[in-house]
Order: sequence, then C-alpha cells, then structure tokens
Amino acid sequence: MSDPNSPNSPNSPNSSASPSGSPAGELPRYQVDVEAGVPVLRDGWTAVFYLSGPSERHQAGAARCIAEYLRLVREPALRWTIDEEGDAVELEDGEIESRLDDLAQPGEDSVGFRLMDNPEGVSAHRVRYIGLHADDPIAAMRPDAVSLLQLTYATETVERIGLERFVRFHDAVAETLPLSFGYVSPAFLAATGAGEPPAFERIRGWSRRFPCLDVSHVSIDTLTLGDRVRGAYWLSYLGPANVEALGGEATLRAALAAECLHVAGQGVGARALPGGVLALQVQAAPIAGDVNRREDVGAYRALAACLAPRLYEPEIAFPEFELEETQAWFRRFLGDKHA
Repeated sequence: MSDPNSPNSPNSPNSSASPSGSPAGELPRYQVDVEAGVPVLRDGWTAVFYLSGPSERHQAGAARCIAEYLRLVREPALRWTIDEEGDAVELEDGEIESRLDDLAQPGEDSVGFRLMDNPEGVSAHRVRYIGLHADDPIAAMRPDAVSLLQLTYATETVERIGLERFVRFHDAVAETLPLSFGYVSPAFLAATGAGEPPAFERIRGWSRRFPCLDVSHVSIDTLTLGDRVRGAYWLSYLGPANVEALGGEATLRAALAAECLHVAGQGVGARALPGGVLALQVQAAPIAGDVNRREDVGAYRALAACLAPRLYEPEIAFPEFELEETQAWFRRFLGDKHA
C-alpha cells in the first residue's frame, strides 16, 4: 500500500481524493476514500446533541426528533441497523416505526438506537442515540458519561434541503431535548468497525489542513465529554447550564461582539431559543477552513475564545491519532493566551 502522506499517493491530502477548497457559498466536499473496494470516508455533515440527565428525560423527545429526521432526509432510506452480535440487519418500515415507539417509552435500562443507509463502509446518513439510564453502572463508574443524539447527512442532501431549512430543523431539535451542548458542522464522515482505522489514517493528516471539518467519535464522547463544550462550530448550541457557566447570555453576547471586532465579515450571530438554549452561528457560508488557501477562520477563533473556559480536554485519543494530536485538534482555534 502506498504511503497515505506521500504527495503522489491517491490518498494524499494534496491529491484529488482529498477535500477540495470551497468557493464562497459552496459547501465543503471531497471524494469518497476507498479501501479494498469499500468506501470508508466521505464528505458530509454531522449534528450532535449532548443531553442533560438520564435517558428517562429525553427518550421520547429523541424518538420524535429521529422520526422528523427520517422525513427530512427521505432518500436514501435508512433501513440498516446493527444487532447484538454486531451484524448488519435490514429493517422494514413497520419495524423501524415499532422501534421508535419502543424508544419513546422509558424503561429501566439504558437504550441505544441506530440506523444507517449503508451496511458496508461509511454511511452518509446515520442516526445514533445513546441514552444512559440513571441506574446504569457506567454513570457510576464514569461521572462524565453523557447521553447523545447524532444525525449525519450527505453534502448533497444538505444542498437539497437548503441551509435555512437545515438550521431551522436543528433549532427545533435543540428546543426539544434537554441540551447540554450541541453542534452542526461539515464533517469527515468515517466508517465504523474495520473501516475506521484506514478512515482515521487519512483524517489524521487532513484535519490539520481543514480545521472546520469536524472529527467526531461519539463512542469516546459518550464516556468522557460530560457537560463541557466540544468546541467552536459553524452552528453551536449552548444549554442553560453552559450559558450560565459562561456568565449568562448578556455577557456572552458582549464577549462575542468584542472578539468579533477583529473579524472580517459578519462574525458570529447569537439567538435565544426556548428553554434557555443559546444558538451561536457563524454568519459566513460554511467552509473547510483550508489552510493552504488561507480561508478565513477568524469567526471560529472568536467563538472559540468565548467558549474556552468550558472547553473539553480529551483524555482518550482519536483512532490512529496520538493523544497530543487529539488535544491539539480540540484547541485548533485557540491562540497562546488560552494555553
């Protein structure tokens, strides 16, 4: 196999297989990376919502949000799940509806819900809900364990939906669920299972060039994130506890305004949502943040500076990353004064 970091490799960050820079107004995109004939990495978007309290508080809301997500995406249909043996299983419409009905009824155990559009390699559209019950031993062993809901999208799906409707949908999710933190971002969509290592080998190099493309790994997040902020994104949601911890809405708005004085363009907008949630959105079109093309990430730096006191500090490395590289990625928008 060729060296993925070689300038002549088809998988090099400098090759046509890497994420392309994005002209103004266009969504970041890159070609699917293929390992042994199976797609393991592609362009897309991810939305992740970290939830306060035990699963009993948010199972019903999560079920409603998942149902709305499936109606929003429409095609391709998400029909695949993973069974207890780790095998991909195709579900009929009635089975999906039944599982959502079951999810909406809190029980005495932690719950998981997973759907995807592709049984092999990377799925462009994927749902993952992890709901930790109050009596789950994990909650006792890991005080920073957290429930979450992840929704992913192909870039072309977001283009079809349109950014305005896309944002409205996620605002509604943030209003429905008891939120600690959430975000919506262009992302590296990677395969799980056997496809994960080759995908993250490429992400390891590409993430330094494209800091605005999210590197998500919810299996780590659910064990370690707690009530912290995962970073600065094109669209970020602060739950009431994080708003208060950062000084309150008025203080946050003033801090953002001050940080954005040095930002070219429109900076970062803030809007209050029901339930005490504050949505923070970069006003410019989403970008990859291509370092080689010197794409302006000033708004992300301004937002990161405001969120720095609540920033998550990882203790587990991403797959194929060193821990120091993972920690540097989480601090990628922060300068020395926040070290």
